[in-house]
Amino acid sequence: MKAGPTMEIDVPNDFPSESYQAVRAEVKSMSTPFHTHFAGGWNAVAYRYTAADKFNSEFVKAYVVHGDMPPPNQRFDQENALFGFFTVSCSVLDSAFFALYAILGFLKPEALFLTEEALRKVTPQVVVKTMKQHFANDPSCTCLGEVLAQPQLEHLRYMRNVLTHRVVPGRMAFVGGKKHQQTEIGLKGGVPFNETLTSVPREYLSRITADVVMSIEGFVSRHFVEDFRTAS
Repeated sequence: MKAGPTMEIDVPNDFPSESYQAVRAEVKSMSTPFHTHFAGGWNAVAYRYTAADKFNSEFVKAYVVHGDMPPPNQRFDQENALFGFFTVSCSVLDSAFFALYAILGFLKPEALFLTEEALRKVTPQVVVKTMKQHFANDPSCTCLGEVLAQPQLEHLRYMRNVLTHRVVPGRMAFVGGKKHQQTEIGLKGGVPFNETLTSVPREYLSRITADVVMSIEGFVSRHFVEDFRTAS
């Protein structure tokens, strides 16, 4: 874990702190209504990322210690860690795009709105669409659009949606055959129930968070800083 000069919490070592701090440093002094929403979203990126790391560790430990068919109390610990991991992992990205919406608001206040109805409609897809409308030639549009099309992200959201409404579907232990001594959960494609259920998505979260944060940093350096310093 590490904490930088502008970090309020200790974040995992693979968190993109340098780019994250660079973005926050450039926008923190801007006195527009969008700053409050930027700060809320950007702080959540670090908070949720740190929580995802902890939930991953909790699940891996609970699986290694108690296995795939534990008693009810230990099963609860596994379920709780799984729900927490996939929920906050999706929130990392949703929060980053929400913060980017606020940055776009700095630049295009006449086009972006702060009503409760408008804010409820802010999704990563909406943010990328807004970027393409106003900054079509910026490379971040392409980068962020590609992020949203990744199948690993679809899996994160699929698991989050499942666990939002129910516990992990039935665990099926195989005896004999190619899957001998393996356990799967009853979801599309047959999802293995072992420590990789969170550890592999955790590795992906590291990569995708870095891509998104650095892409936002690049966008800020190309547009936000120049436009607002010129106007000041």
